[in-house]
Amino acid sequence: MKNYKYNTKLGKLIDPDKVKDKSKLSNPALIDIKMGVAEAEAIFEMQRQENSSECKRKYYCTRSLDLYSESNRDVGSEEFNPIEIMIRAEEAQEDKLSQALVTLTARQLELVKMLRKGMSVPQIAEAKGKHHSSVYEMLEAVQKKFSKFF
Repeated sequence: MKNYKYNTKLGKLIDPDKVKDKSKLSNPALIDIKMGVAEAEAIFEMQRQENSSECKRKYYCTRSLDLYSESNRDVGSEEFNPIEIMIRAEEAQEDKLSQALVTLTARQLELVKMLRKGMSVPQIAEAKGKHHSSVYEMLEAVQKKFSKFF
């Protein structure tokens, strides 16, 4: 039989011999327990497994469904519907795109339309009768304007 401490707040068994800072053993939440070494080792092993499982759960499941129900939110509600969330994200992207397109000049907008049709920069340069470097410069200006929105 050996003396151990039980933390009533954490619900954990503590081996006083393995505690580095002995001042922590004077905590009023700790109570003395006398038990066999084999039983204590079995409890320590269970605590290690629980701690390991908890760490893995926190690492891999950052947003547990328990958190949603704890905060009184209905998991099946529209707010947490994955399809609804995707639709909202797409709408937000479309709004940003619309705002970005409004800032383009007529020539820049025409360039974007030609790119959208699948034309390459050399093809656009040929169609416009311009050098490909000027088309690249126009594209850089478009990208600079778009970077403000995305």
